[in-house]
Amino acid sequence: MREAVEKGKIMKSNRVLSVFFMTMLLVSTTTLAMVTMVNMVSAPPATLIYVSQGLVTGKLPGSTFPIDVNVTAAPTTYGTYAWEVHVTWDPNLLEWFFSQEGEFLKRGVYSTTFSLYPATYAEANVKGELTVGCTLNNPLDPWATADARLFRLGFRVKTAAYGSTLINLFDTVLLDHLEAGSPAPTTYPNSDSFFYNTSPSHDISGRARYIKPINMSVHVGEVAKINVTVLNEGTANEGITLNVYANMTLIGTTSLPLNGGLQLWGSFENRSRTYTVNWNTAGFAVGKYNITASVPAVTGEVDTADNSFMGEQQVKVLPQGDINSDGVVDSDDLTSLAKAYGSTSTSGQNWDPVADINKDNKIAVADLFILGKDYGKSI
Repeated sequence: MREAVEKGKIMKSNRVLSVFFMTMLLVSTTTLAMVTMVNMVSAPPATLIYVSQGLVTGKLPGSTFPIDVNVTAAPTTYGTYAWEVHVTWDPNLLEWFFSQEGEFLKRGVYSTTFSLYPATYAEANVKGELTVGCTLNNPLDPWATADARLFRLGFRVKTAAYGSTLINLFDTVLLDHLEAGSPAPTTYPNSDSFFYNTSPSHDISGRARYIKPINMSVHVGEVAKINVTVLNEGTANEGITLNVYANMTLIGTTSLPLNGGLQLWGSFENRSRTYTVNWNTAGFAVGKYNITASVPAVTGEVDTADNSFMGEQQVKVLPQGDINSDGVVDSDDLTSLAKAYGSTSTSGQNWDPVADINKDNKIAVADLFILGKDYGKSI
Protein backbone atom coordinates (compact mmCIF):
# COMPACT_ATOMS: atom_id res chain seq x y z
CA MET A 1 0.00 0.00 0.00
CA ARG A 2 2.83 2.43 0.82
CA GLU A 3 4.39 1.82 -2.61
CA ALA A 4 1.08 2.57 -4.32
CA VAL A 5 0.66 5.82 -2.39
CA GLU A 6 4.17 6.90 -3.35
CA LYS A 7 3.35 6.11 -6.96
CA GLY A 8 0.39 8.46 -6.75
CA LYS A 9 2.57 11.24 -5.34
CA ILE A 10 4.97 10.99 -8.28
CA MET A 11 2.16 12.14 -10.54
CA LYS A 12 1.89 15.48 -8.69
CA SER A 13 3.62 17.36 -11.49
CA ASN A 14 0.95 16.28 -13.98
CA ARG A 15 -2.46 17.84 -14.27
CA VAL A 16 -4.65 17.64 -11.21
CA LEU A 17 -6.91 14.93 -12.57
CA SER A 18 -3.92 12.67 -13.13
CA VAL A 19 -3.23 12.89 -9.39
CA PHE A 20 -6.85 12.15 -8.64
CA PHE A 21 -7.15 9.13 -10.89
CA MET A 22 -3.90 7.61 -9.63
CA THR A 23 -5.10 8.06 -6.05
CA MET A 24 -8.50 6.62 -6.87
CA LEU A 25 -6.87 3.31 -7.63
CA LEU A 26 -5.85 3.00 -3.99
CA VAL A 27 -9.30 2.47 -2.53
CA SER A 28 -8.43 -1.16 -1.89
CA THR A 29 -5.39 -3.33 -2.39
CA THR A 30 -7.34 -5.38 -4.90
CA THR A 31 -8.43 -2.43 -7.06
CA LEU A 32 -5.20 -1.46 -8.77
CA ALA A 33 -6.37 -1.44 -12.40
CA MET A 34 -7.49 1.77 -14.10
CA VAL A 35 -11.26 2.06 -14.08
CA THR A 36 -13.04 3.93 -16.86
CA MET A 37 -15.69 6.14 -15.29
CA VAL A 38 -18.51 7.07 -17.61
CA ASN A 39 -21.58 7.35 -15.39
CA MET A 40 -22.22 10.56 -13.51
CA VAL A 41 -24.37 10.52 -10.39
CA SER A 42 -26.98 13.26 -10.23
CA ALA A 43 -26.03 15.97 -7.76
CA PRO A 44 -28.39 16.65 -4.86
CA PRO A 45 -29.59 20.23 -5.30
CA ALA A 46 -28.46 21.26 -1.80
CA THR A 47 -24.77 20.71 -2.53
CA LEU A 48 -23.07 23.92 -3.64
CA ILE A 49 -19.49 25.04 -4.25
CA TYR A 50 -19.34 28.80 -3.84
CA VAL A 51 -17.16 31.88 -3.27
CA SER A 52 -17.83 33.41 0.15
CA GLN A 53 -17.02 36.89 -1.14
CA GLY A 54 -19.79 37.07 -3.74
CA LEU A 55 -19.13 40.76 -4.36
CA VAL A 56 -15.74 42.49 -4.07
CA THR A 57 -15.55 46.24 -4.65
CA GLY A 58 -13.65 49.36 -3.61
CA LYS A 59 -10.21 47.79 -4.24
CA LEU A 60 -7.84 50.29 -5.82
CA PRO A 61 -4.91 49.36 -8.11
CA GLY A 62 -2.14 47.69 -6.09
CA SER A 63 -4.44 46.49 -3.31
CA THR A 64 -5.06 42.82 -2.52
CA PHE A 65 -8.00 40.71 -1.43
CA PRO A 66 -8.78 37.01 -0.80
CA ILE A 67 -11.55 34.79 -2.05
CA ASP A 68 -12.58 31.65 -0.16
CA VAL A 69 -14.10 28.77 -2.10
CA ASN A 70 -16.30 26.58 0.11
CA VAL A 71 -18.54 23.58 -0.15
CA THR A 72 -21.86 23.25 1.62
CA ALA A 73 -24.03 20.15 2.08
CA ALA A 74 -21.35 17.77 0.84
CA PRO A 75 -22.95 14.32 0.34
CA THR A 76 -22.80 12.01 3.31
CA THR A 77 -23.39 8.58 1.74
CA TYR A 78 -19.67 8.04 1.12
CA GLY A 79 -18.32 11.51 1.86
CA THR A 80 -15.76 13.19 -0.41
CA TYR A 81 -12.39 11.67 -1.27
CA ALA A 82 -11.09 14.43 -3.58
CA TRP A 83 -12.23 17.62 -5.30
CA GLU A 84 -11.35 19.83 -8.27
CA VAL A 85 -12.38 23.39 -9.15
CA HIS A 86 -11.49 25.52 -12.18
CA VAL A 87 -11.25 29.31 -11.73
CA THR A 88 -11.02 32.12 -14.29
CA TRP A 89 -10.63 35.91 -14.00
CA ASP A 90 -9.68 38.86 -16.20
CA PRO A 91 -5.85 38.86 -16.32
CA ASN A 92 -5.83 42.48 -17.49
CA LEU A 93 -7.38 43.52 -14.17
CA LEU A 94 -6.32 40.97 -11.54
CA GLU A 95 -3.33 38.76 -10.85
CA TRP A 96 -3.23 35.68 -8.62
CA PHE A 97 -0.39 35.71 -6.08
CA PHE A 98 -1.35 33.40 -3.18
CA SER A 99 -3.03 30.04 -2.51
CA GLN A 100 -3.85 28.00 0.58
CA GLU A 101 -5.59 24.67 1.13
CA GLY A 102 -8.71 24.72 3.26
CA GLU A 103 -9.66 22.26 5.97
CA PHE A 104 -12.36 20.30 4.16
CA LEU A 105 -10.32 17.14 3.50
CA LYS A 106 -7.42 17.70 5.89
CA ARG A 107 -9.52 18.40 9.00
CA GLY A 108 -6.28 19.10 10.88
CA VAL A 109 -5.41 15.40 10.96
CA TYR A 110 -5.26 13.71 7.57
CA SER A 111 -2.59 13.76 4.87
CA THR A 112 -3.61 15.40 1.59
CA THR A 113 -2.12 16.46 -1.75
CA PHE A 114 -3.06 20.04 -2.72
CA SER A 115 -2.47 20.69 -6.43
CA LEU A 116 -2.40 23.74 -8.70
CA TYR A 117 -2.25 23.85 -12.50
CA PRO A 118 -0.47 25.84 -13.80
CA ALA A 119 1.80 25.62 -10.80
CA THR A 120 3.37 29.08 -11.24
CA TYR A 121 1.75 32.47 -10.79
CA ALA A 122 3.24 33.84 -14.00
CA GLU A 123 1.83 31.08 -16.20
CA ALA A 124 -1.64 31.14 -14.66
CA ASN A 125 -1.84 34.93 -14.92
CA VAL A 126 -1.22 34.91 -18.67
CA LYS A 127 -4.73 33.60 -19.36
CA GLY A 128 -6.31 34.17 -15.96
CA GLU A 129 -7.07 30.49 -15.52
CA LEU A 130 -6.26 28.08 -12.70
CA THR A 131 -7.20 24.51 -11.77
CA VAL A 132 -7.18 23.76 -8.04
CA GLY A 133 -7.56 20.28 -6.59
CA CYS A 134 -6.99 18.19 -3.50
CA THR A 135 -7.12 14.50 -2.58
CA LEU A 136 -6.72 12.36 0.49
CA ASN A 137 -3.48 10.41 0.36
CA ASN A 138 -4.63 7.43 2.40
CA PRO A 139 -7.69 5.57 1.04
CA LEU A 140 -8.38 4.24 4.53
CA ASP A 141 -8.93 7.71 6.01
CA PRO A 142 -12.63 8.62 6.42
CA TRP A 143 -14.03 10.68 3.58
CA ALA A 144 -15.04 14.27 4.38
CA THR A 145 -18.66 15.33 4.84
CA ALA A 146 -18.58 18.65 6.72
CA ASP A 147 -19.35 22.08 5.25
CA ALA A 148 -15.95 23.75 5.03
CA ARG A 149 -13.51 25.80 3.00
CA LEU A 150 -11.87 24.06 0.05
CA PHE A 151 -9.21 26.69 -0.63
CA ARG A 152 -8.28 30.37 -0.54
CA LEU A 153 -6.80 32.43 -3.38
CA GLY A 154 -5.23 35.86 -3.05
CA PHE A 155 -5.58 38.42 -5.86
CA ARG A 156 -3.86 41.74 -6.49
CA VAL A 157 -5.41 44.55 -8.54
CA LYS A 158 -2.93 45.36 -11.30
CA THR A 159 -1.28 48.77 -11.54
CA ALA A 160 -3.59 51.43 -12.99
CA ALA A 161 -6.29 48.76 -13.53
CA TYR A 162 -9.94 49.76 -13.25
CA GLY A 163 -12.88 47.69 -14.38
CA SER A 164 -14.89 44.62 -13.50
CA THR A 165 -14.54 40.88 -13.82
CA LEU A 166 -16.32 37.72 -12.86
CA ILE A 167 -14.17 35.36 -10.79
CA ASN A 168 -15.80 32.34 -12.31
CA LEU A 169 -15.92 28.79 -10.96
CA PHE A 170 -16.66 25.96 -13.39
CA ASP A 171 -16.33 22.17 -13.64
CA THR A 172 -16.71 22.00 -9.84
CA VAL A 173 -16.25 18.32 -9.02
CA LEU A 174 -16.37 16.19 -5.88
CA LEU A 175 -15.27 12.55 -5.91
CA ASP A 176 -18.06 11.43 -3.66
CA HIS A 177 -19.31 8.01 -4.69
CA LEU A 178 -18.02 4.61 -5.82
CA GLU A 179 -17.95 2.97 -9.23
CA ALA A 180 -16.39 -0.48 -9.55
CA GLY A 181 -14.90 0.01 -6.10
CA SER A 182 -13.12 3.30 -6.88
CA PRO A 183 -14.00 6.94 -6.13
CA ALA A 184 -15.85 8.62 -8.98
CA PRO A 185 -16.80 12.24 -9.71
CA THR A 186 -19.98 14.28 -9.53
CA THR A 187 -20.18 17.79 -10.95
CA TYR A 188 -22.00 20.21 -8.66
CA PRO A 189 -23.52 23.69 -9.14
CA ASN A 190 -21.48 26.70 -8.10
CA SER A 191 -21.74 30.36 -7.25
CA ASP A 192 -19.16 32.90 -8.45
CA SER A 193 -17.68 36.19 -7.27
CA PHE A 194 -17.95 39.56 -9.01
CA PHE A 195 -15.20 42.20 -8.72
CA TYR A 196 -15.42 45.83 -9.75
CA ASN A 197 -13.66 49.04 -8.80
CA THR A 198 -15.44 51.43 -11.14
CA SER A 199 -19.12 51.95 -11.83
CA PRO A 200 -20.83 51.82 -14.16
CA SER A 201 -18.60 49.54 -16.22
CA HIS A 202 -18.96 48.04 -19.68
CA ASP A 203 -16.95 44.91 -20.42
CA ILE A 204 -17.70 42.07 -22.83
CA SER A 205 -15.46 39.01 -22.54
CA GLY A 206 -14.63 35.83 -24.41
CA ARG A 207 -12.06 33.04 -23.97
CA ALA A 208 -10.70 30.21 -26.08
CA ARG A 209 -12.65 27.62 -24.13
CA TYR A 210 -15.90 29.48 -24.90
CA ILE A 211 -15.71 28.14 -28.48
CA LYS A 212 -16.73 24.47 -28.50
CA PRO A 213 -17.13 22.65 -31.83
CA ILE A 214 -19.79 19.95 -31.63
CA ASN A 215 -18.45 18.40 -34.85
CA MET A 216 -14.66 18.23 -34.84
CA SER A 217 -14.68 17.10 -38.48
CA VAL A 218 -17.22 17.18 -41.33
CA HIS A 219 -17.13 16.39 -45.02
CA VAL A 220 -17.41 19.18 -47.59
CA GLY A 221 -21.08 20.11 -47.87
CA GLU A 222 -22.02 18.93 -44.38
CA VAL A 223 -23.04 21.23 -41.51
CA ALA A 224 -20.64 21.80 -38.64
CA LYS A 225 -22.21 22.88 -35.34
CA ILE A 226 -20.20 25.18 -33.08
CA ASN A 227 -21.23 26.64 -29.73
CA VAL A 228 -19.84 30.09 -28.94
CA THR A 229 -20.38 31.68 -25.52
CA VAL A 230 -19.90 35.34 -24.66
CA LEU A 231 -19.85 36.85 -21.15
CA ASN A 232 -20.82 40.22 -19.72
CA GLU A 233 -18.24 41.17 -17.08
CA GLY A 234 -19.60 44.67 -16.63
CA THR A 235 -22.16 46.22 -14.33
CA ALA A 236 -24.47 47.37 -17.15
CA ASN A 237 -26.91 45.32 -19.20
CA GLU A 238 -25.79 45.22 -22.82
CA GLY A 239 -26.99 44.37 -26.30
CA ILE A 240 -24.15 42.96 -28.37
CA THR A 241 -23.38 41.62 -31.83
CA LEU A 242 -21.45 38.35 -31.99
CA ASN A 243 -19.59 37.41 -35.17
CA VAL A 244 -18.08 33.96 -35.74
CA TYR A 245 -15.44 33.13 -38.37
CA ALA A 246 -13.84 30.06 -39.92
CA ASN A 247 -10.35 31.37 -40.59
CA MET A 248 -11.23 34.77 -42.10
CA THR A 249 -14.71 33.91 -43.44
CA LEU A 250 -17.81 34.98 -41.54
CA ILE A 251 -19.94 31.88 -40.83
CA GLY A 252 -22.41 33.23 -38.30
CA THR A 253 -23.65 36.44 -36.72
CA THR A 254 -26.31 37.21 -34.12
CA SER A 255 -27.51 39.90 -31.75
CA LEU A 256 -27.76 38.96 -28.07
CA PRO A 257 -28.85 40.66 -24.84
CA LEU A 258 -26.44 40.16 -21.94
CA ASN A 259 -27.30 40.72 -18.29
CA GLY A 260 -24.94 42.77 -16.17
CA GLY A 261 -25.46 44.15 -12.70
CA LEU A 262 -24.04 43.29 -9.33
CA GLN A 263 -25.34 40.74 -6.85
CA LEU A 264 -28.50 39.87 -8.77
CA TRP A 265 -26.56 38.77 -11.86
CA GLY A 266 -23.31 37.60 -10.26
CA SER A 267 -23.03 34.17 -11.84
CA PHE A 268 -21.57 33.08 -15.15
CA GLU A 269 -24.83 31.34 -16.05
CA ASN A 270 -26.84 34.55 -15.71
CA ARG A 271 -24.30 36.79 -17.42
CA SER A 272 -23.48 34.63 -20.45
CA ARG A 273 -25.27 33.59 -23.64
CA THR A 274 -24.41 30.77 -26.04
CA TYR A 275 -24.93 30.98 -29.80
CA THR A 276 -24.95 27.81 -31.90
CA VAL A 277 -23.49 28.33 -35.37
CA ASN A 278 -24.68 25.95 -38.10
CA TRP A 279 -21.83 26.26 -40.59
CA ASN A 280 -22.69 24.89 -44.02
CA THR A 281 -19.30 23.89 -45.45
CA ALA A 282 -20.50 23.66 -49.07
CA GLY A 283 -18.08 25.63 -51.22
CA PHE A 284 -15.31 25.64 -48.60
CA ALA A 285 -11.92 24.16 -49.40
CA VAL A 286 -10.70 20.99 -47.76
CA GLY A 287 -8.53 21.83 -44.75
CA LYS A 288 -8.29 22.77 -41.08
CA TYR A 289 -10.13 25.86 -39.89
CA ASN A 290 -9.51 28.05 -36.86
CA ILE A 291 -12.80 29.17 -35.32
CA THR A 292 -12.71 32.72 -33.97
CA ALA A 293 -15.33 35.05 -32.55
CA SER A 294 -15.49 38.78 -32.01
CA VAL A 295 -17.80 41.31 -30.40
CA PRO A 296 -17.57 45.00 -31.41
CA ALA A 297 -16.85 47.17 -28.38
CA VAL A 298 -19.95 48.40 -26.59
CA THR A 299 -20.34 52.06 -25.67
CA GLY A 300 -17.97 53.03 -22.86
CA GLU A 301 -15.96 49.79 -22.99
CA VAL A 302 -12.26 50.18 -22.21
CA ASP A 303 -11.00 46.61 -21.87
CA THR A 304 -11.44 45.28 -25.41
CA ALA A 305 -8.50 42.85 -25.44
CA ASP A 306 -10.80 39.88 -24.85
CA ASN A 307 -13.55 40.92 -27.27
CA SER A 308 -11.93 38.70 -29.91
CA PHE A 309 -10.95 35.12 -29.16
CA MET A 310 -9.92 31.91 -30.92
CA GLY A 311 -11.04 28.39 -30.09
CA GLU A 312 -8.60 25.86 -28.72
CA GLN A 313 -9.45 23.27 -31.39
CA GLN A 314 -9.65 23.40 -35.17
CA VAL A 315 -12.52 22.05 -37.25
CA LYS A 316 -11.49 19.75 -40.09
CA VAL A 317 -13.32 19.92 -43.41
CA LEU A 318 -12.67 16.59 -45.12
CA PRO A 319 -12.94 15.58 -48.79
CA GLN A 320 -16.29 13.99 -49.64
CA GLY A 321 -14.53 10.80 -50.65
CA ASP A 322 -12.83 10.39 -47.28
CA ILE A 323 -15.20 7.66 -46.13
CA ASN A 324 -13.20 6.63 -43.05
CA SER A 325 -12.56 10.29 -42.06
CA ASP A 326 -8.80 9.81 -41.61
CA GLY A 327 -7.91 12.95 -43.56
CA VAL A 328 -6.87 11.27 -46.84
CA VAL A 329 -8.77 9.66 -49.71
CA ASP A 330 -6.99 6.40 -50.53
CA SER A 331 -7.41 2.68 -51.09
CA ASP A 332 -8.99 2.20 -47.66
CA ASP A 333 -11.91 4.41 -48.70
CA LEU A 334 -12.17 2.62 -52.03
CA THR A 335 -12.32 -0.72 -50.22
CA SER A 336 -15.11 0.53 -47.96
CA LEU A 337 -17.12 1.71 -50.94
CA ALA A 338 -16.54 -1.55 -52.82
CA LYS A 339 -17.84 -3.62 -49.89
CA ALA A 340 -21.10 -1.64 -49.84
CA TYR A 341 -21.43 -1.18 -53.61
CA GLY A 342 -24.89 -1.92 -54.93
CA SER A 343 -26.65 -1.74 -51.58
CA THR A 344 -29.42 0.69 -50.63
CA SER A 345 -30.73 2.07 -47.36
CA THR A 346 -33.71 -0.32 -47.52
CA SER A 347 -32.04 -3.46 -48.84
CA GLY A 348 -28.67 -5.12 -48.82
CA GLN A 349 -26.75 -6.44 -45.87
CA ASN A 350 -23.68 -4.47 -46.88
CA TRP A 351 -25.35 -1.06 -46.58
CA ASP A 352 -22.97 1.55 -45.21
CA PRO A 353 -24.47 5.06 -44.87
CA VAL A 354 -21.00 6.64 -44.72
CA ALA A 355 -20.16 5.17 -48.15
CA ASP A 356 -23.29 6.84 -49.55
CA ILE A 357 -21.25 9.91 -50.39
CA ASN A 358 -23.96 11.82 -52.29
CA LYS A 359 -26.66 10.85 -49.74
CA ASP A 360 -29.16 9.45 -52.26
CA ASN A 361 -29.76 6.27 -50.22
CA LYS A 362 -27.93 4.02 -52.65
CA ILE A 363 -24.29 3.23 -53.22
CA ALA A 364 -23.62 3.31 -56.92
CA VAL A 365 -21.50 4.76 -59.68
CA ALA A 366 -22.22 8.35 -58.58
CA ASP A 367 -20.47 7.68 -55.26
CA LEU A 368 -17.57 6.00 -57.05
CA PHE A 369 -17.26 9.05 -59.30
CA ILE A 370 -16.98 11.42 -56.29
CA LEU A 371 -14.41 9.20 -54.62
CA GLY A 372 -12.40 9.00 -57.83
CA LYS A 373 -12.44 12.78 -58.19
CA ASP A 374 -11.19 13.16 -54.61
CA TYR A 375 -8.69 10.29 -54.74
CA GLY A 376 -5.33 11.38 -53.33
CA LYS A 377 -6.68 14.49 -51.61
CA SER A 378 -5.71 15.06 -47.98
CA ILE A 379 -5.87 17.75 -45.35
